[in-house]
Amino acid sequence: MQLVPSTLLALLLVVMLMKQGPQQGLHWFFIMSPFGAAAAFNMPAVGGASIGIIDLGGLVLFALVFSGSNGPARTVGTMRPGQPGFYLLLLTIYCIVTTLIFPRLFAYQTEVFGISRADNKTEIISVFLRPTTGNITQLFRLMLDVLAFFAVATLFRTKPDFDKVLNAMIAATVVNFMLG
Repeated sequence: MQLVPSTLLALLLVVMLMKQGPQQGLHWFFIMSPFGAAAAFNMPAVGGASIGIIDLGGLVLFALVFSGSNGPARTVGTMRPGQPGFYLLLLTIYCIVTTLIFPRLFAYQTEVFGISRADNKTEIISVFLRPTTGNITQLFRLMLDVLAFFAVATLFRTKPDFDKVLNAMIAATVVNFMLG
């Protein structure tokens, strides 16, 4: 794990979220969204993947919701048919299966676009589909986003409070405006 200049900001926002809890501290999670391109830390051992501030915030938010009172049952309730997370759960299962199987099933039979990092240059190149660390990295990033969705959906499925969401969105908008 490699620390970057925005790591301190990420830790500060995560600590504030943890201190206030998921329901009261939702605005801290939303404040992380304008920093979406900023990395909380880099992972050179995993194909150079970066974990963004918002990704880390989503993971912490999910952990807070899941570890809270009756958290596992409430989270699974969000995934029941007719609930907000049901179709996302189906899509996530499909994504997991295709990420693990399709690169092997269709290996070297079709071309895809990949990122080449050589000679201090980053380029998009055409390569044959095959299993790579990039497949797993993208699945990992998707899972972080899915966890963030399930956390927010679980919070407001069981205790709807649209004023909290509106205030959190206003806070994110103000931060985005201040950043330019």
